[in-house]
Amino acid sequence: MKTLNFKIEINAKAEEVFQTMIDPVHLLEWMAVFSADSSFEGRWEKGESVIFKCFNEKGELCGLACKIEDLIPNKLIHIQPYGMLENDILYDSGEKVLGLNSTYEKYLFKQKENTTELIIEASAMDDHVQFFNETWPIALQRIKSICENN
Repeated sequence: MKTLNFKIEINAKAEEVFQTMIDPVHLLEWMAVFSADSSFEGRWEKGESVIFKCFNEKGELCGLACKIEDLIPNKLIHIQPYGMLENDILYDSGEKVLGLNSTYEKYLFKQKENTTELIIEASAMDDHVQFFNETWPIALQRIKSICENN
């Protein structure tokens, strides 16, 4: 398990960055970095469950089920994974999800003068570290581009 940190300065207010990250259309734009066919199910509210979905190499629906542990508009989103979706079946216990409850993602929005520092803190299992190190910087650039060009 490793804690990863990524950040980017965006020429937009924290409210705009926050809304861009959770907006149904923009969410799919920046999530496509992680999987081109990404989709999302759920509501961005504290205590709610959300599922990030995609298709695996066999064409089966898969994904990650998470709980919104905390959400403070324009300041923080804390996501806690609790289950895996495989072939459209949710697994929330057993070997398939071993160690998953130790992972998390936090999105922090720090308002500065005319910019926002977006900070991603993620705890990742060892076999996902390289993937996140390669994809999060690209996802952050995409979020920045969406925020600054809309």
